[in-house]
Amino acid sequence: MSNFKNNGGINIIEQNKPFSELLKKGNHPYELFYFDIKVLKDFTDDPRYYISNFDERWNISIKTESDDDEKIHPREKIVLDNIGWGYNEIGTRVIAIFLKQLSNLPSQMQLRFYSYLNETDVYLDKSFINSINAHWSSETSIFKAILYEILEINNICEIIFNDCLFEDTFEEKRPEDFRLILLPTIKEYNNFISSVDKMVYDNVNKEFFKSKLEKNWKTIKRSGSLDLLSEWLTSLNVEQEKIDNIINSIDDVRQERNIVSHEIHDNELKIEFYEKQCISLLKIYHALKLLIEILIECPNLNEYELDKWFIDDKIRTYSLEEIKQEKYKNYKFM
Repeated sequence: MSNFKNNGGINIIEQNKPFSELLKKGNHPYELFYFDIKVLKDFTDDPRYYISNFDERWNISIKTESDDDEKIHPREKIVLDNIGWGYNEIGTRVIAIFLKQLSNLPSQMQLRFYSYLNETDVYLDKSFINSINAHWSSETSIFKAILYEILEINNICEIIFNDCLFEDTFEEKRPEDFRLILLPTIKEYNNFISSVDKMVYDNVNKEFFKSKLEKNWKTIKRSGSLDLLSEWLTSLNVEQEKIDNIINSIDDVRQERNIVSHEIHDNELKIEFYEKQCISLLKIYHALKLLIEILIECPNLNEYELDKWFIDDKIRTYSLEEIKQEKYKNYKFM
């Protein structure tokens, strides 16, 4: 909740730099202000801006080529670091920004942010709290968990079969849209689903099956990735129920790309997309985990060590239920 009413209200706003004025009046630089997520729409829709995501927090900045462009007004060349997020009382996502960052914005941008101020109670994401406080957590974000699974599947397959099931492990750079969706629009959700599809289904290395299935290379190339995966797991005498679980979960997420969208405007906000993203992530996570559990039982593999957080399912899903706890309510760093 904001402190504008306690600091002269209208006098601060009339200065056109409300957050700069609060800082001058002695408010703590690391006081958090919360905003409706819609304040980010201009940035997510503008190709001049780059949004980097570290699961725990976001950064927004003007791209280098745009920063050098003299035609772009200086007030649009902004940088916002360490953006956190949470949920308000009615379950809508909000973003959290430190006063220090807000005070550096040009006047027009400060007034824009001010107009989206959230005035209700907020529950702040605990992973953001931990990252700012430099506290180690035994949990891992579900995004990092899925990347971990892809890497471990390749490592195990390399040991057993001298080949990798996936073409890319995304260690150097993960897909830009493989992150929490900022705005709950069908456009952002479909971008996210497309990134998952490219990371899993489209990422299957068909050459892996060359020596493992009784098919010629032309047939393998024409076959779907899930058909090949299912046939290979069958050849390993895996229980059909487990195979179906893996294949159906991946395929369910694939089918999300075919959401009928002609009745929904691309930029219309639909809060259910937050929950749909969480469900899709969990389906992929559990499907890949089951695949790992099958592979480590292969007789050709000696003892294989997996991280404890993975064995214990210590993952953060960023759901409302996970974050809406009293200790995270209207959290203060000062």
